[in-house]
Amino acid sequence: MSIEKDTLKKDIGNRFRRFRETIKKTQAQLAEELDIYQSTITNIECGKTFPRIWYLKYFNRKYNLNSNWVITGQENMILRKDQKFPETITALECHIKEEDPTYEKYIDMLNYMEVPEVENVILARLTELKSLFREEIKSFFELKRDSH
Repeated sequence: MSIEKDTLKKDIGNRFRRFRETIKKTQAQLAEELDIYQSTITNIECGKTFPRIWYLKYFNRKYNLNSNWVITGQENMILRKDQKFPETITALECHIKEEDPTYEKYIDMLNYMEVPEVENVILARLTELKSLFREEIKSFFELKRDSH
């Protein structure tokens, strides 16, 4: 595993722990709330595994957790009551009509997201791509600025 991915897992784990402490829950209480083993919470917080997407979705709905903050560290941890984070709320819900030829592939992808290993790979790749896009955009604007 790359050092960057290990660092990412640790950063996400630290933010997940900060969230848990903010809502004043022990690892055992949080595990019971999610109906999972306490060791799962420990593994997330120690940076061994990514949190499952459905945990983030659940915490978004119950505690207004900003999933973007958990993943990137940007923005506020807790969203205002009037704020919504649609990517978290609807990311796993189908937005493609059944008539669309890509519908079946989309449903397959959603089903694969339920497999923890696949979910971890997808989350890691999306995070890497976000970083790459940020660098590409930065380079683009630097080139544009230098050309003027």
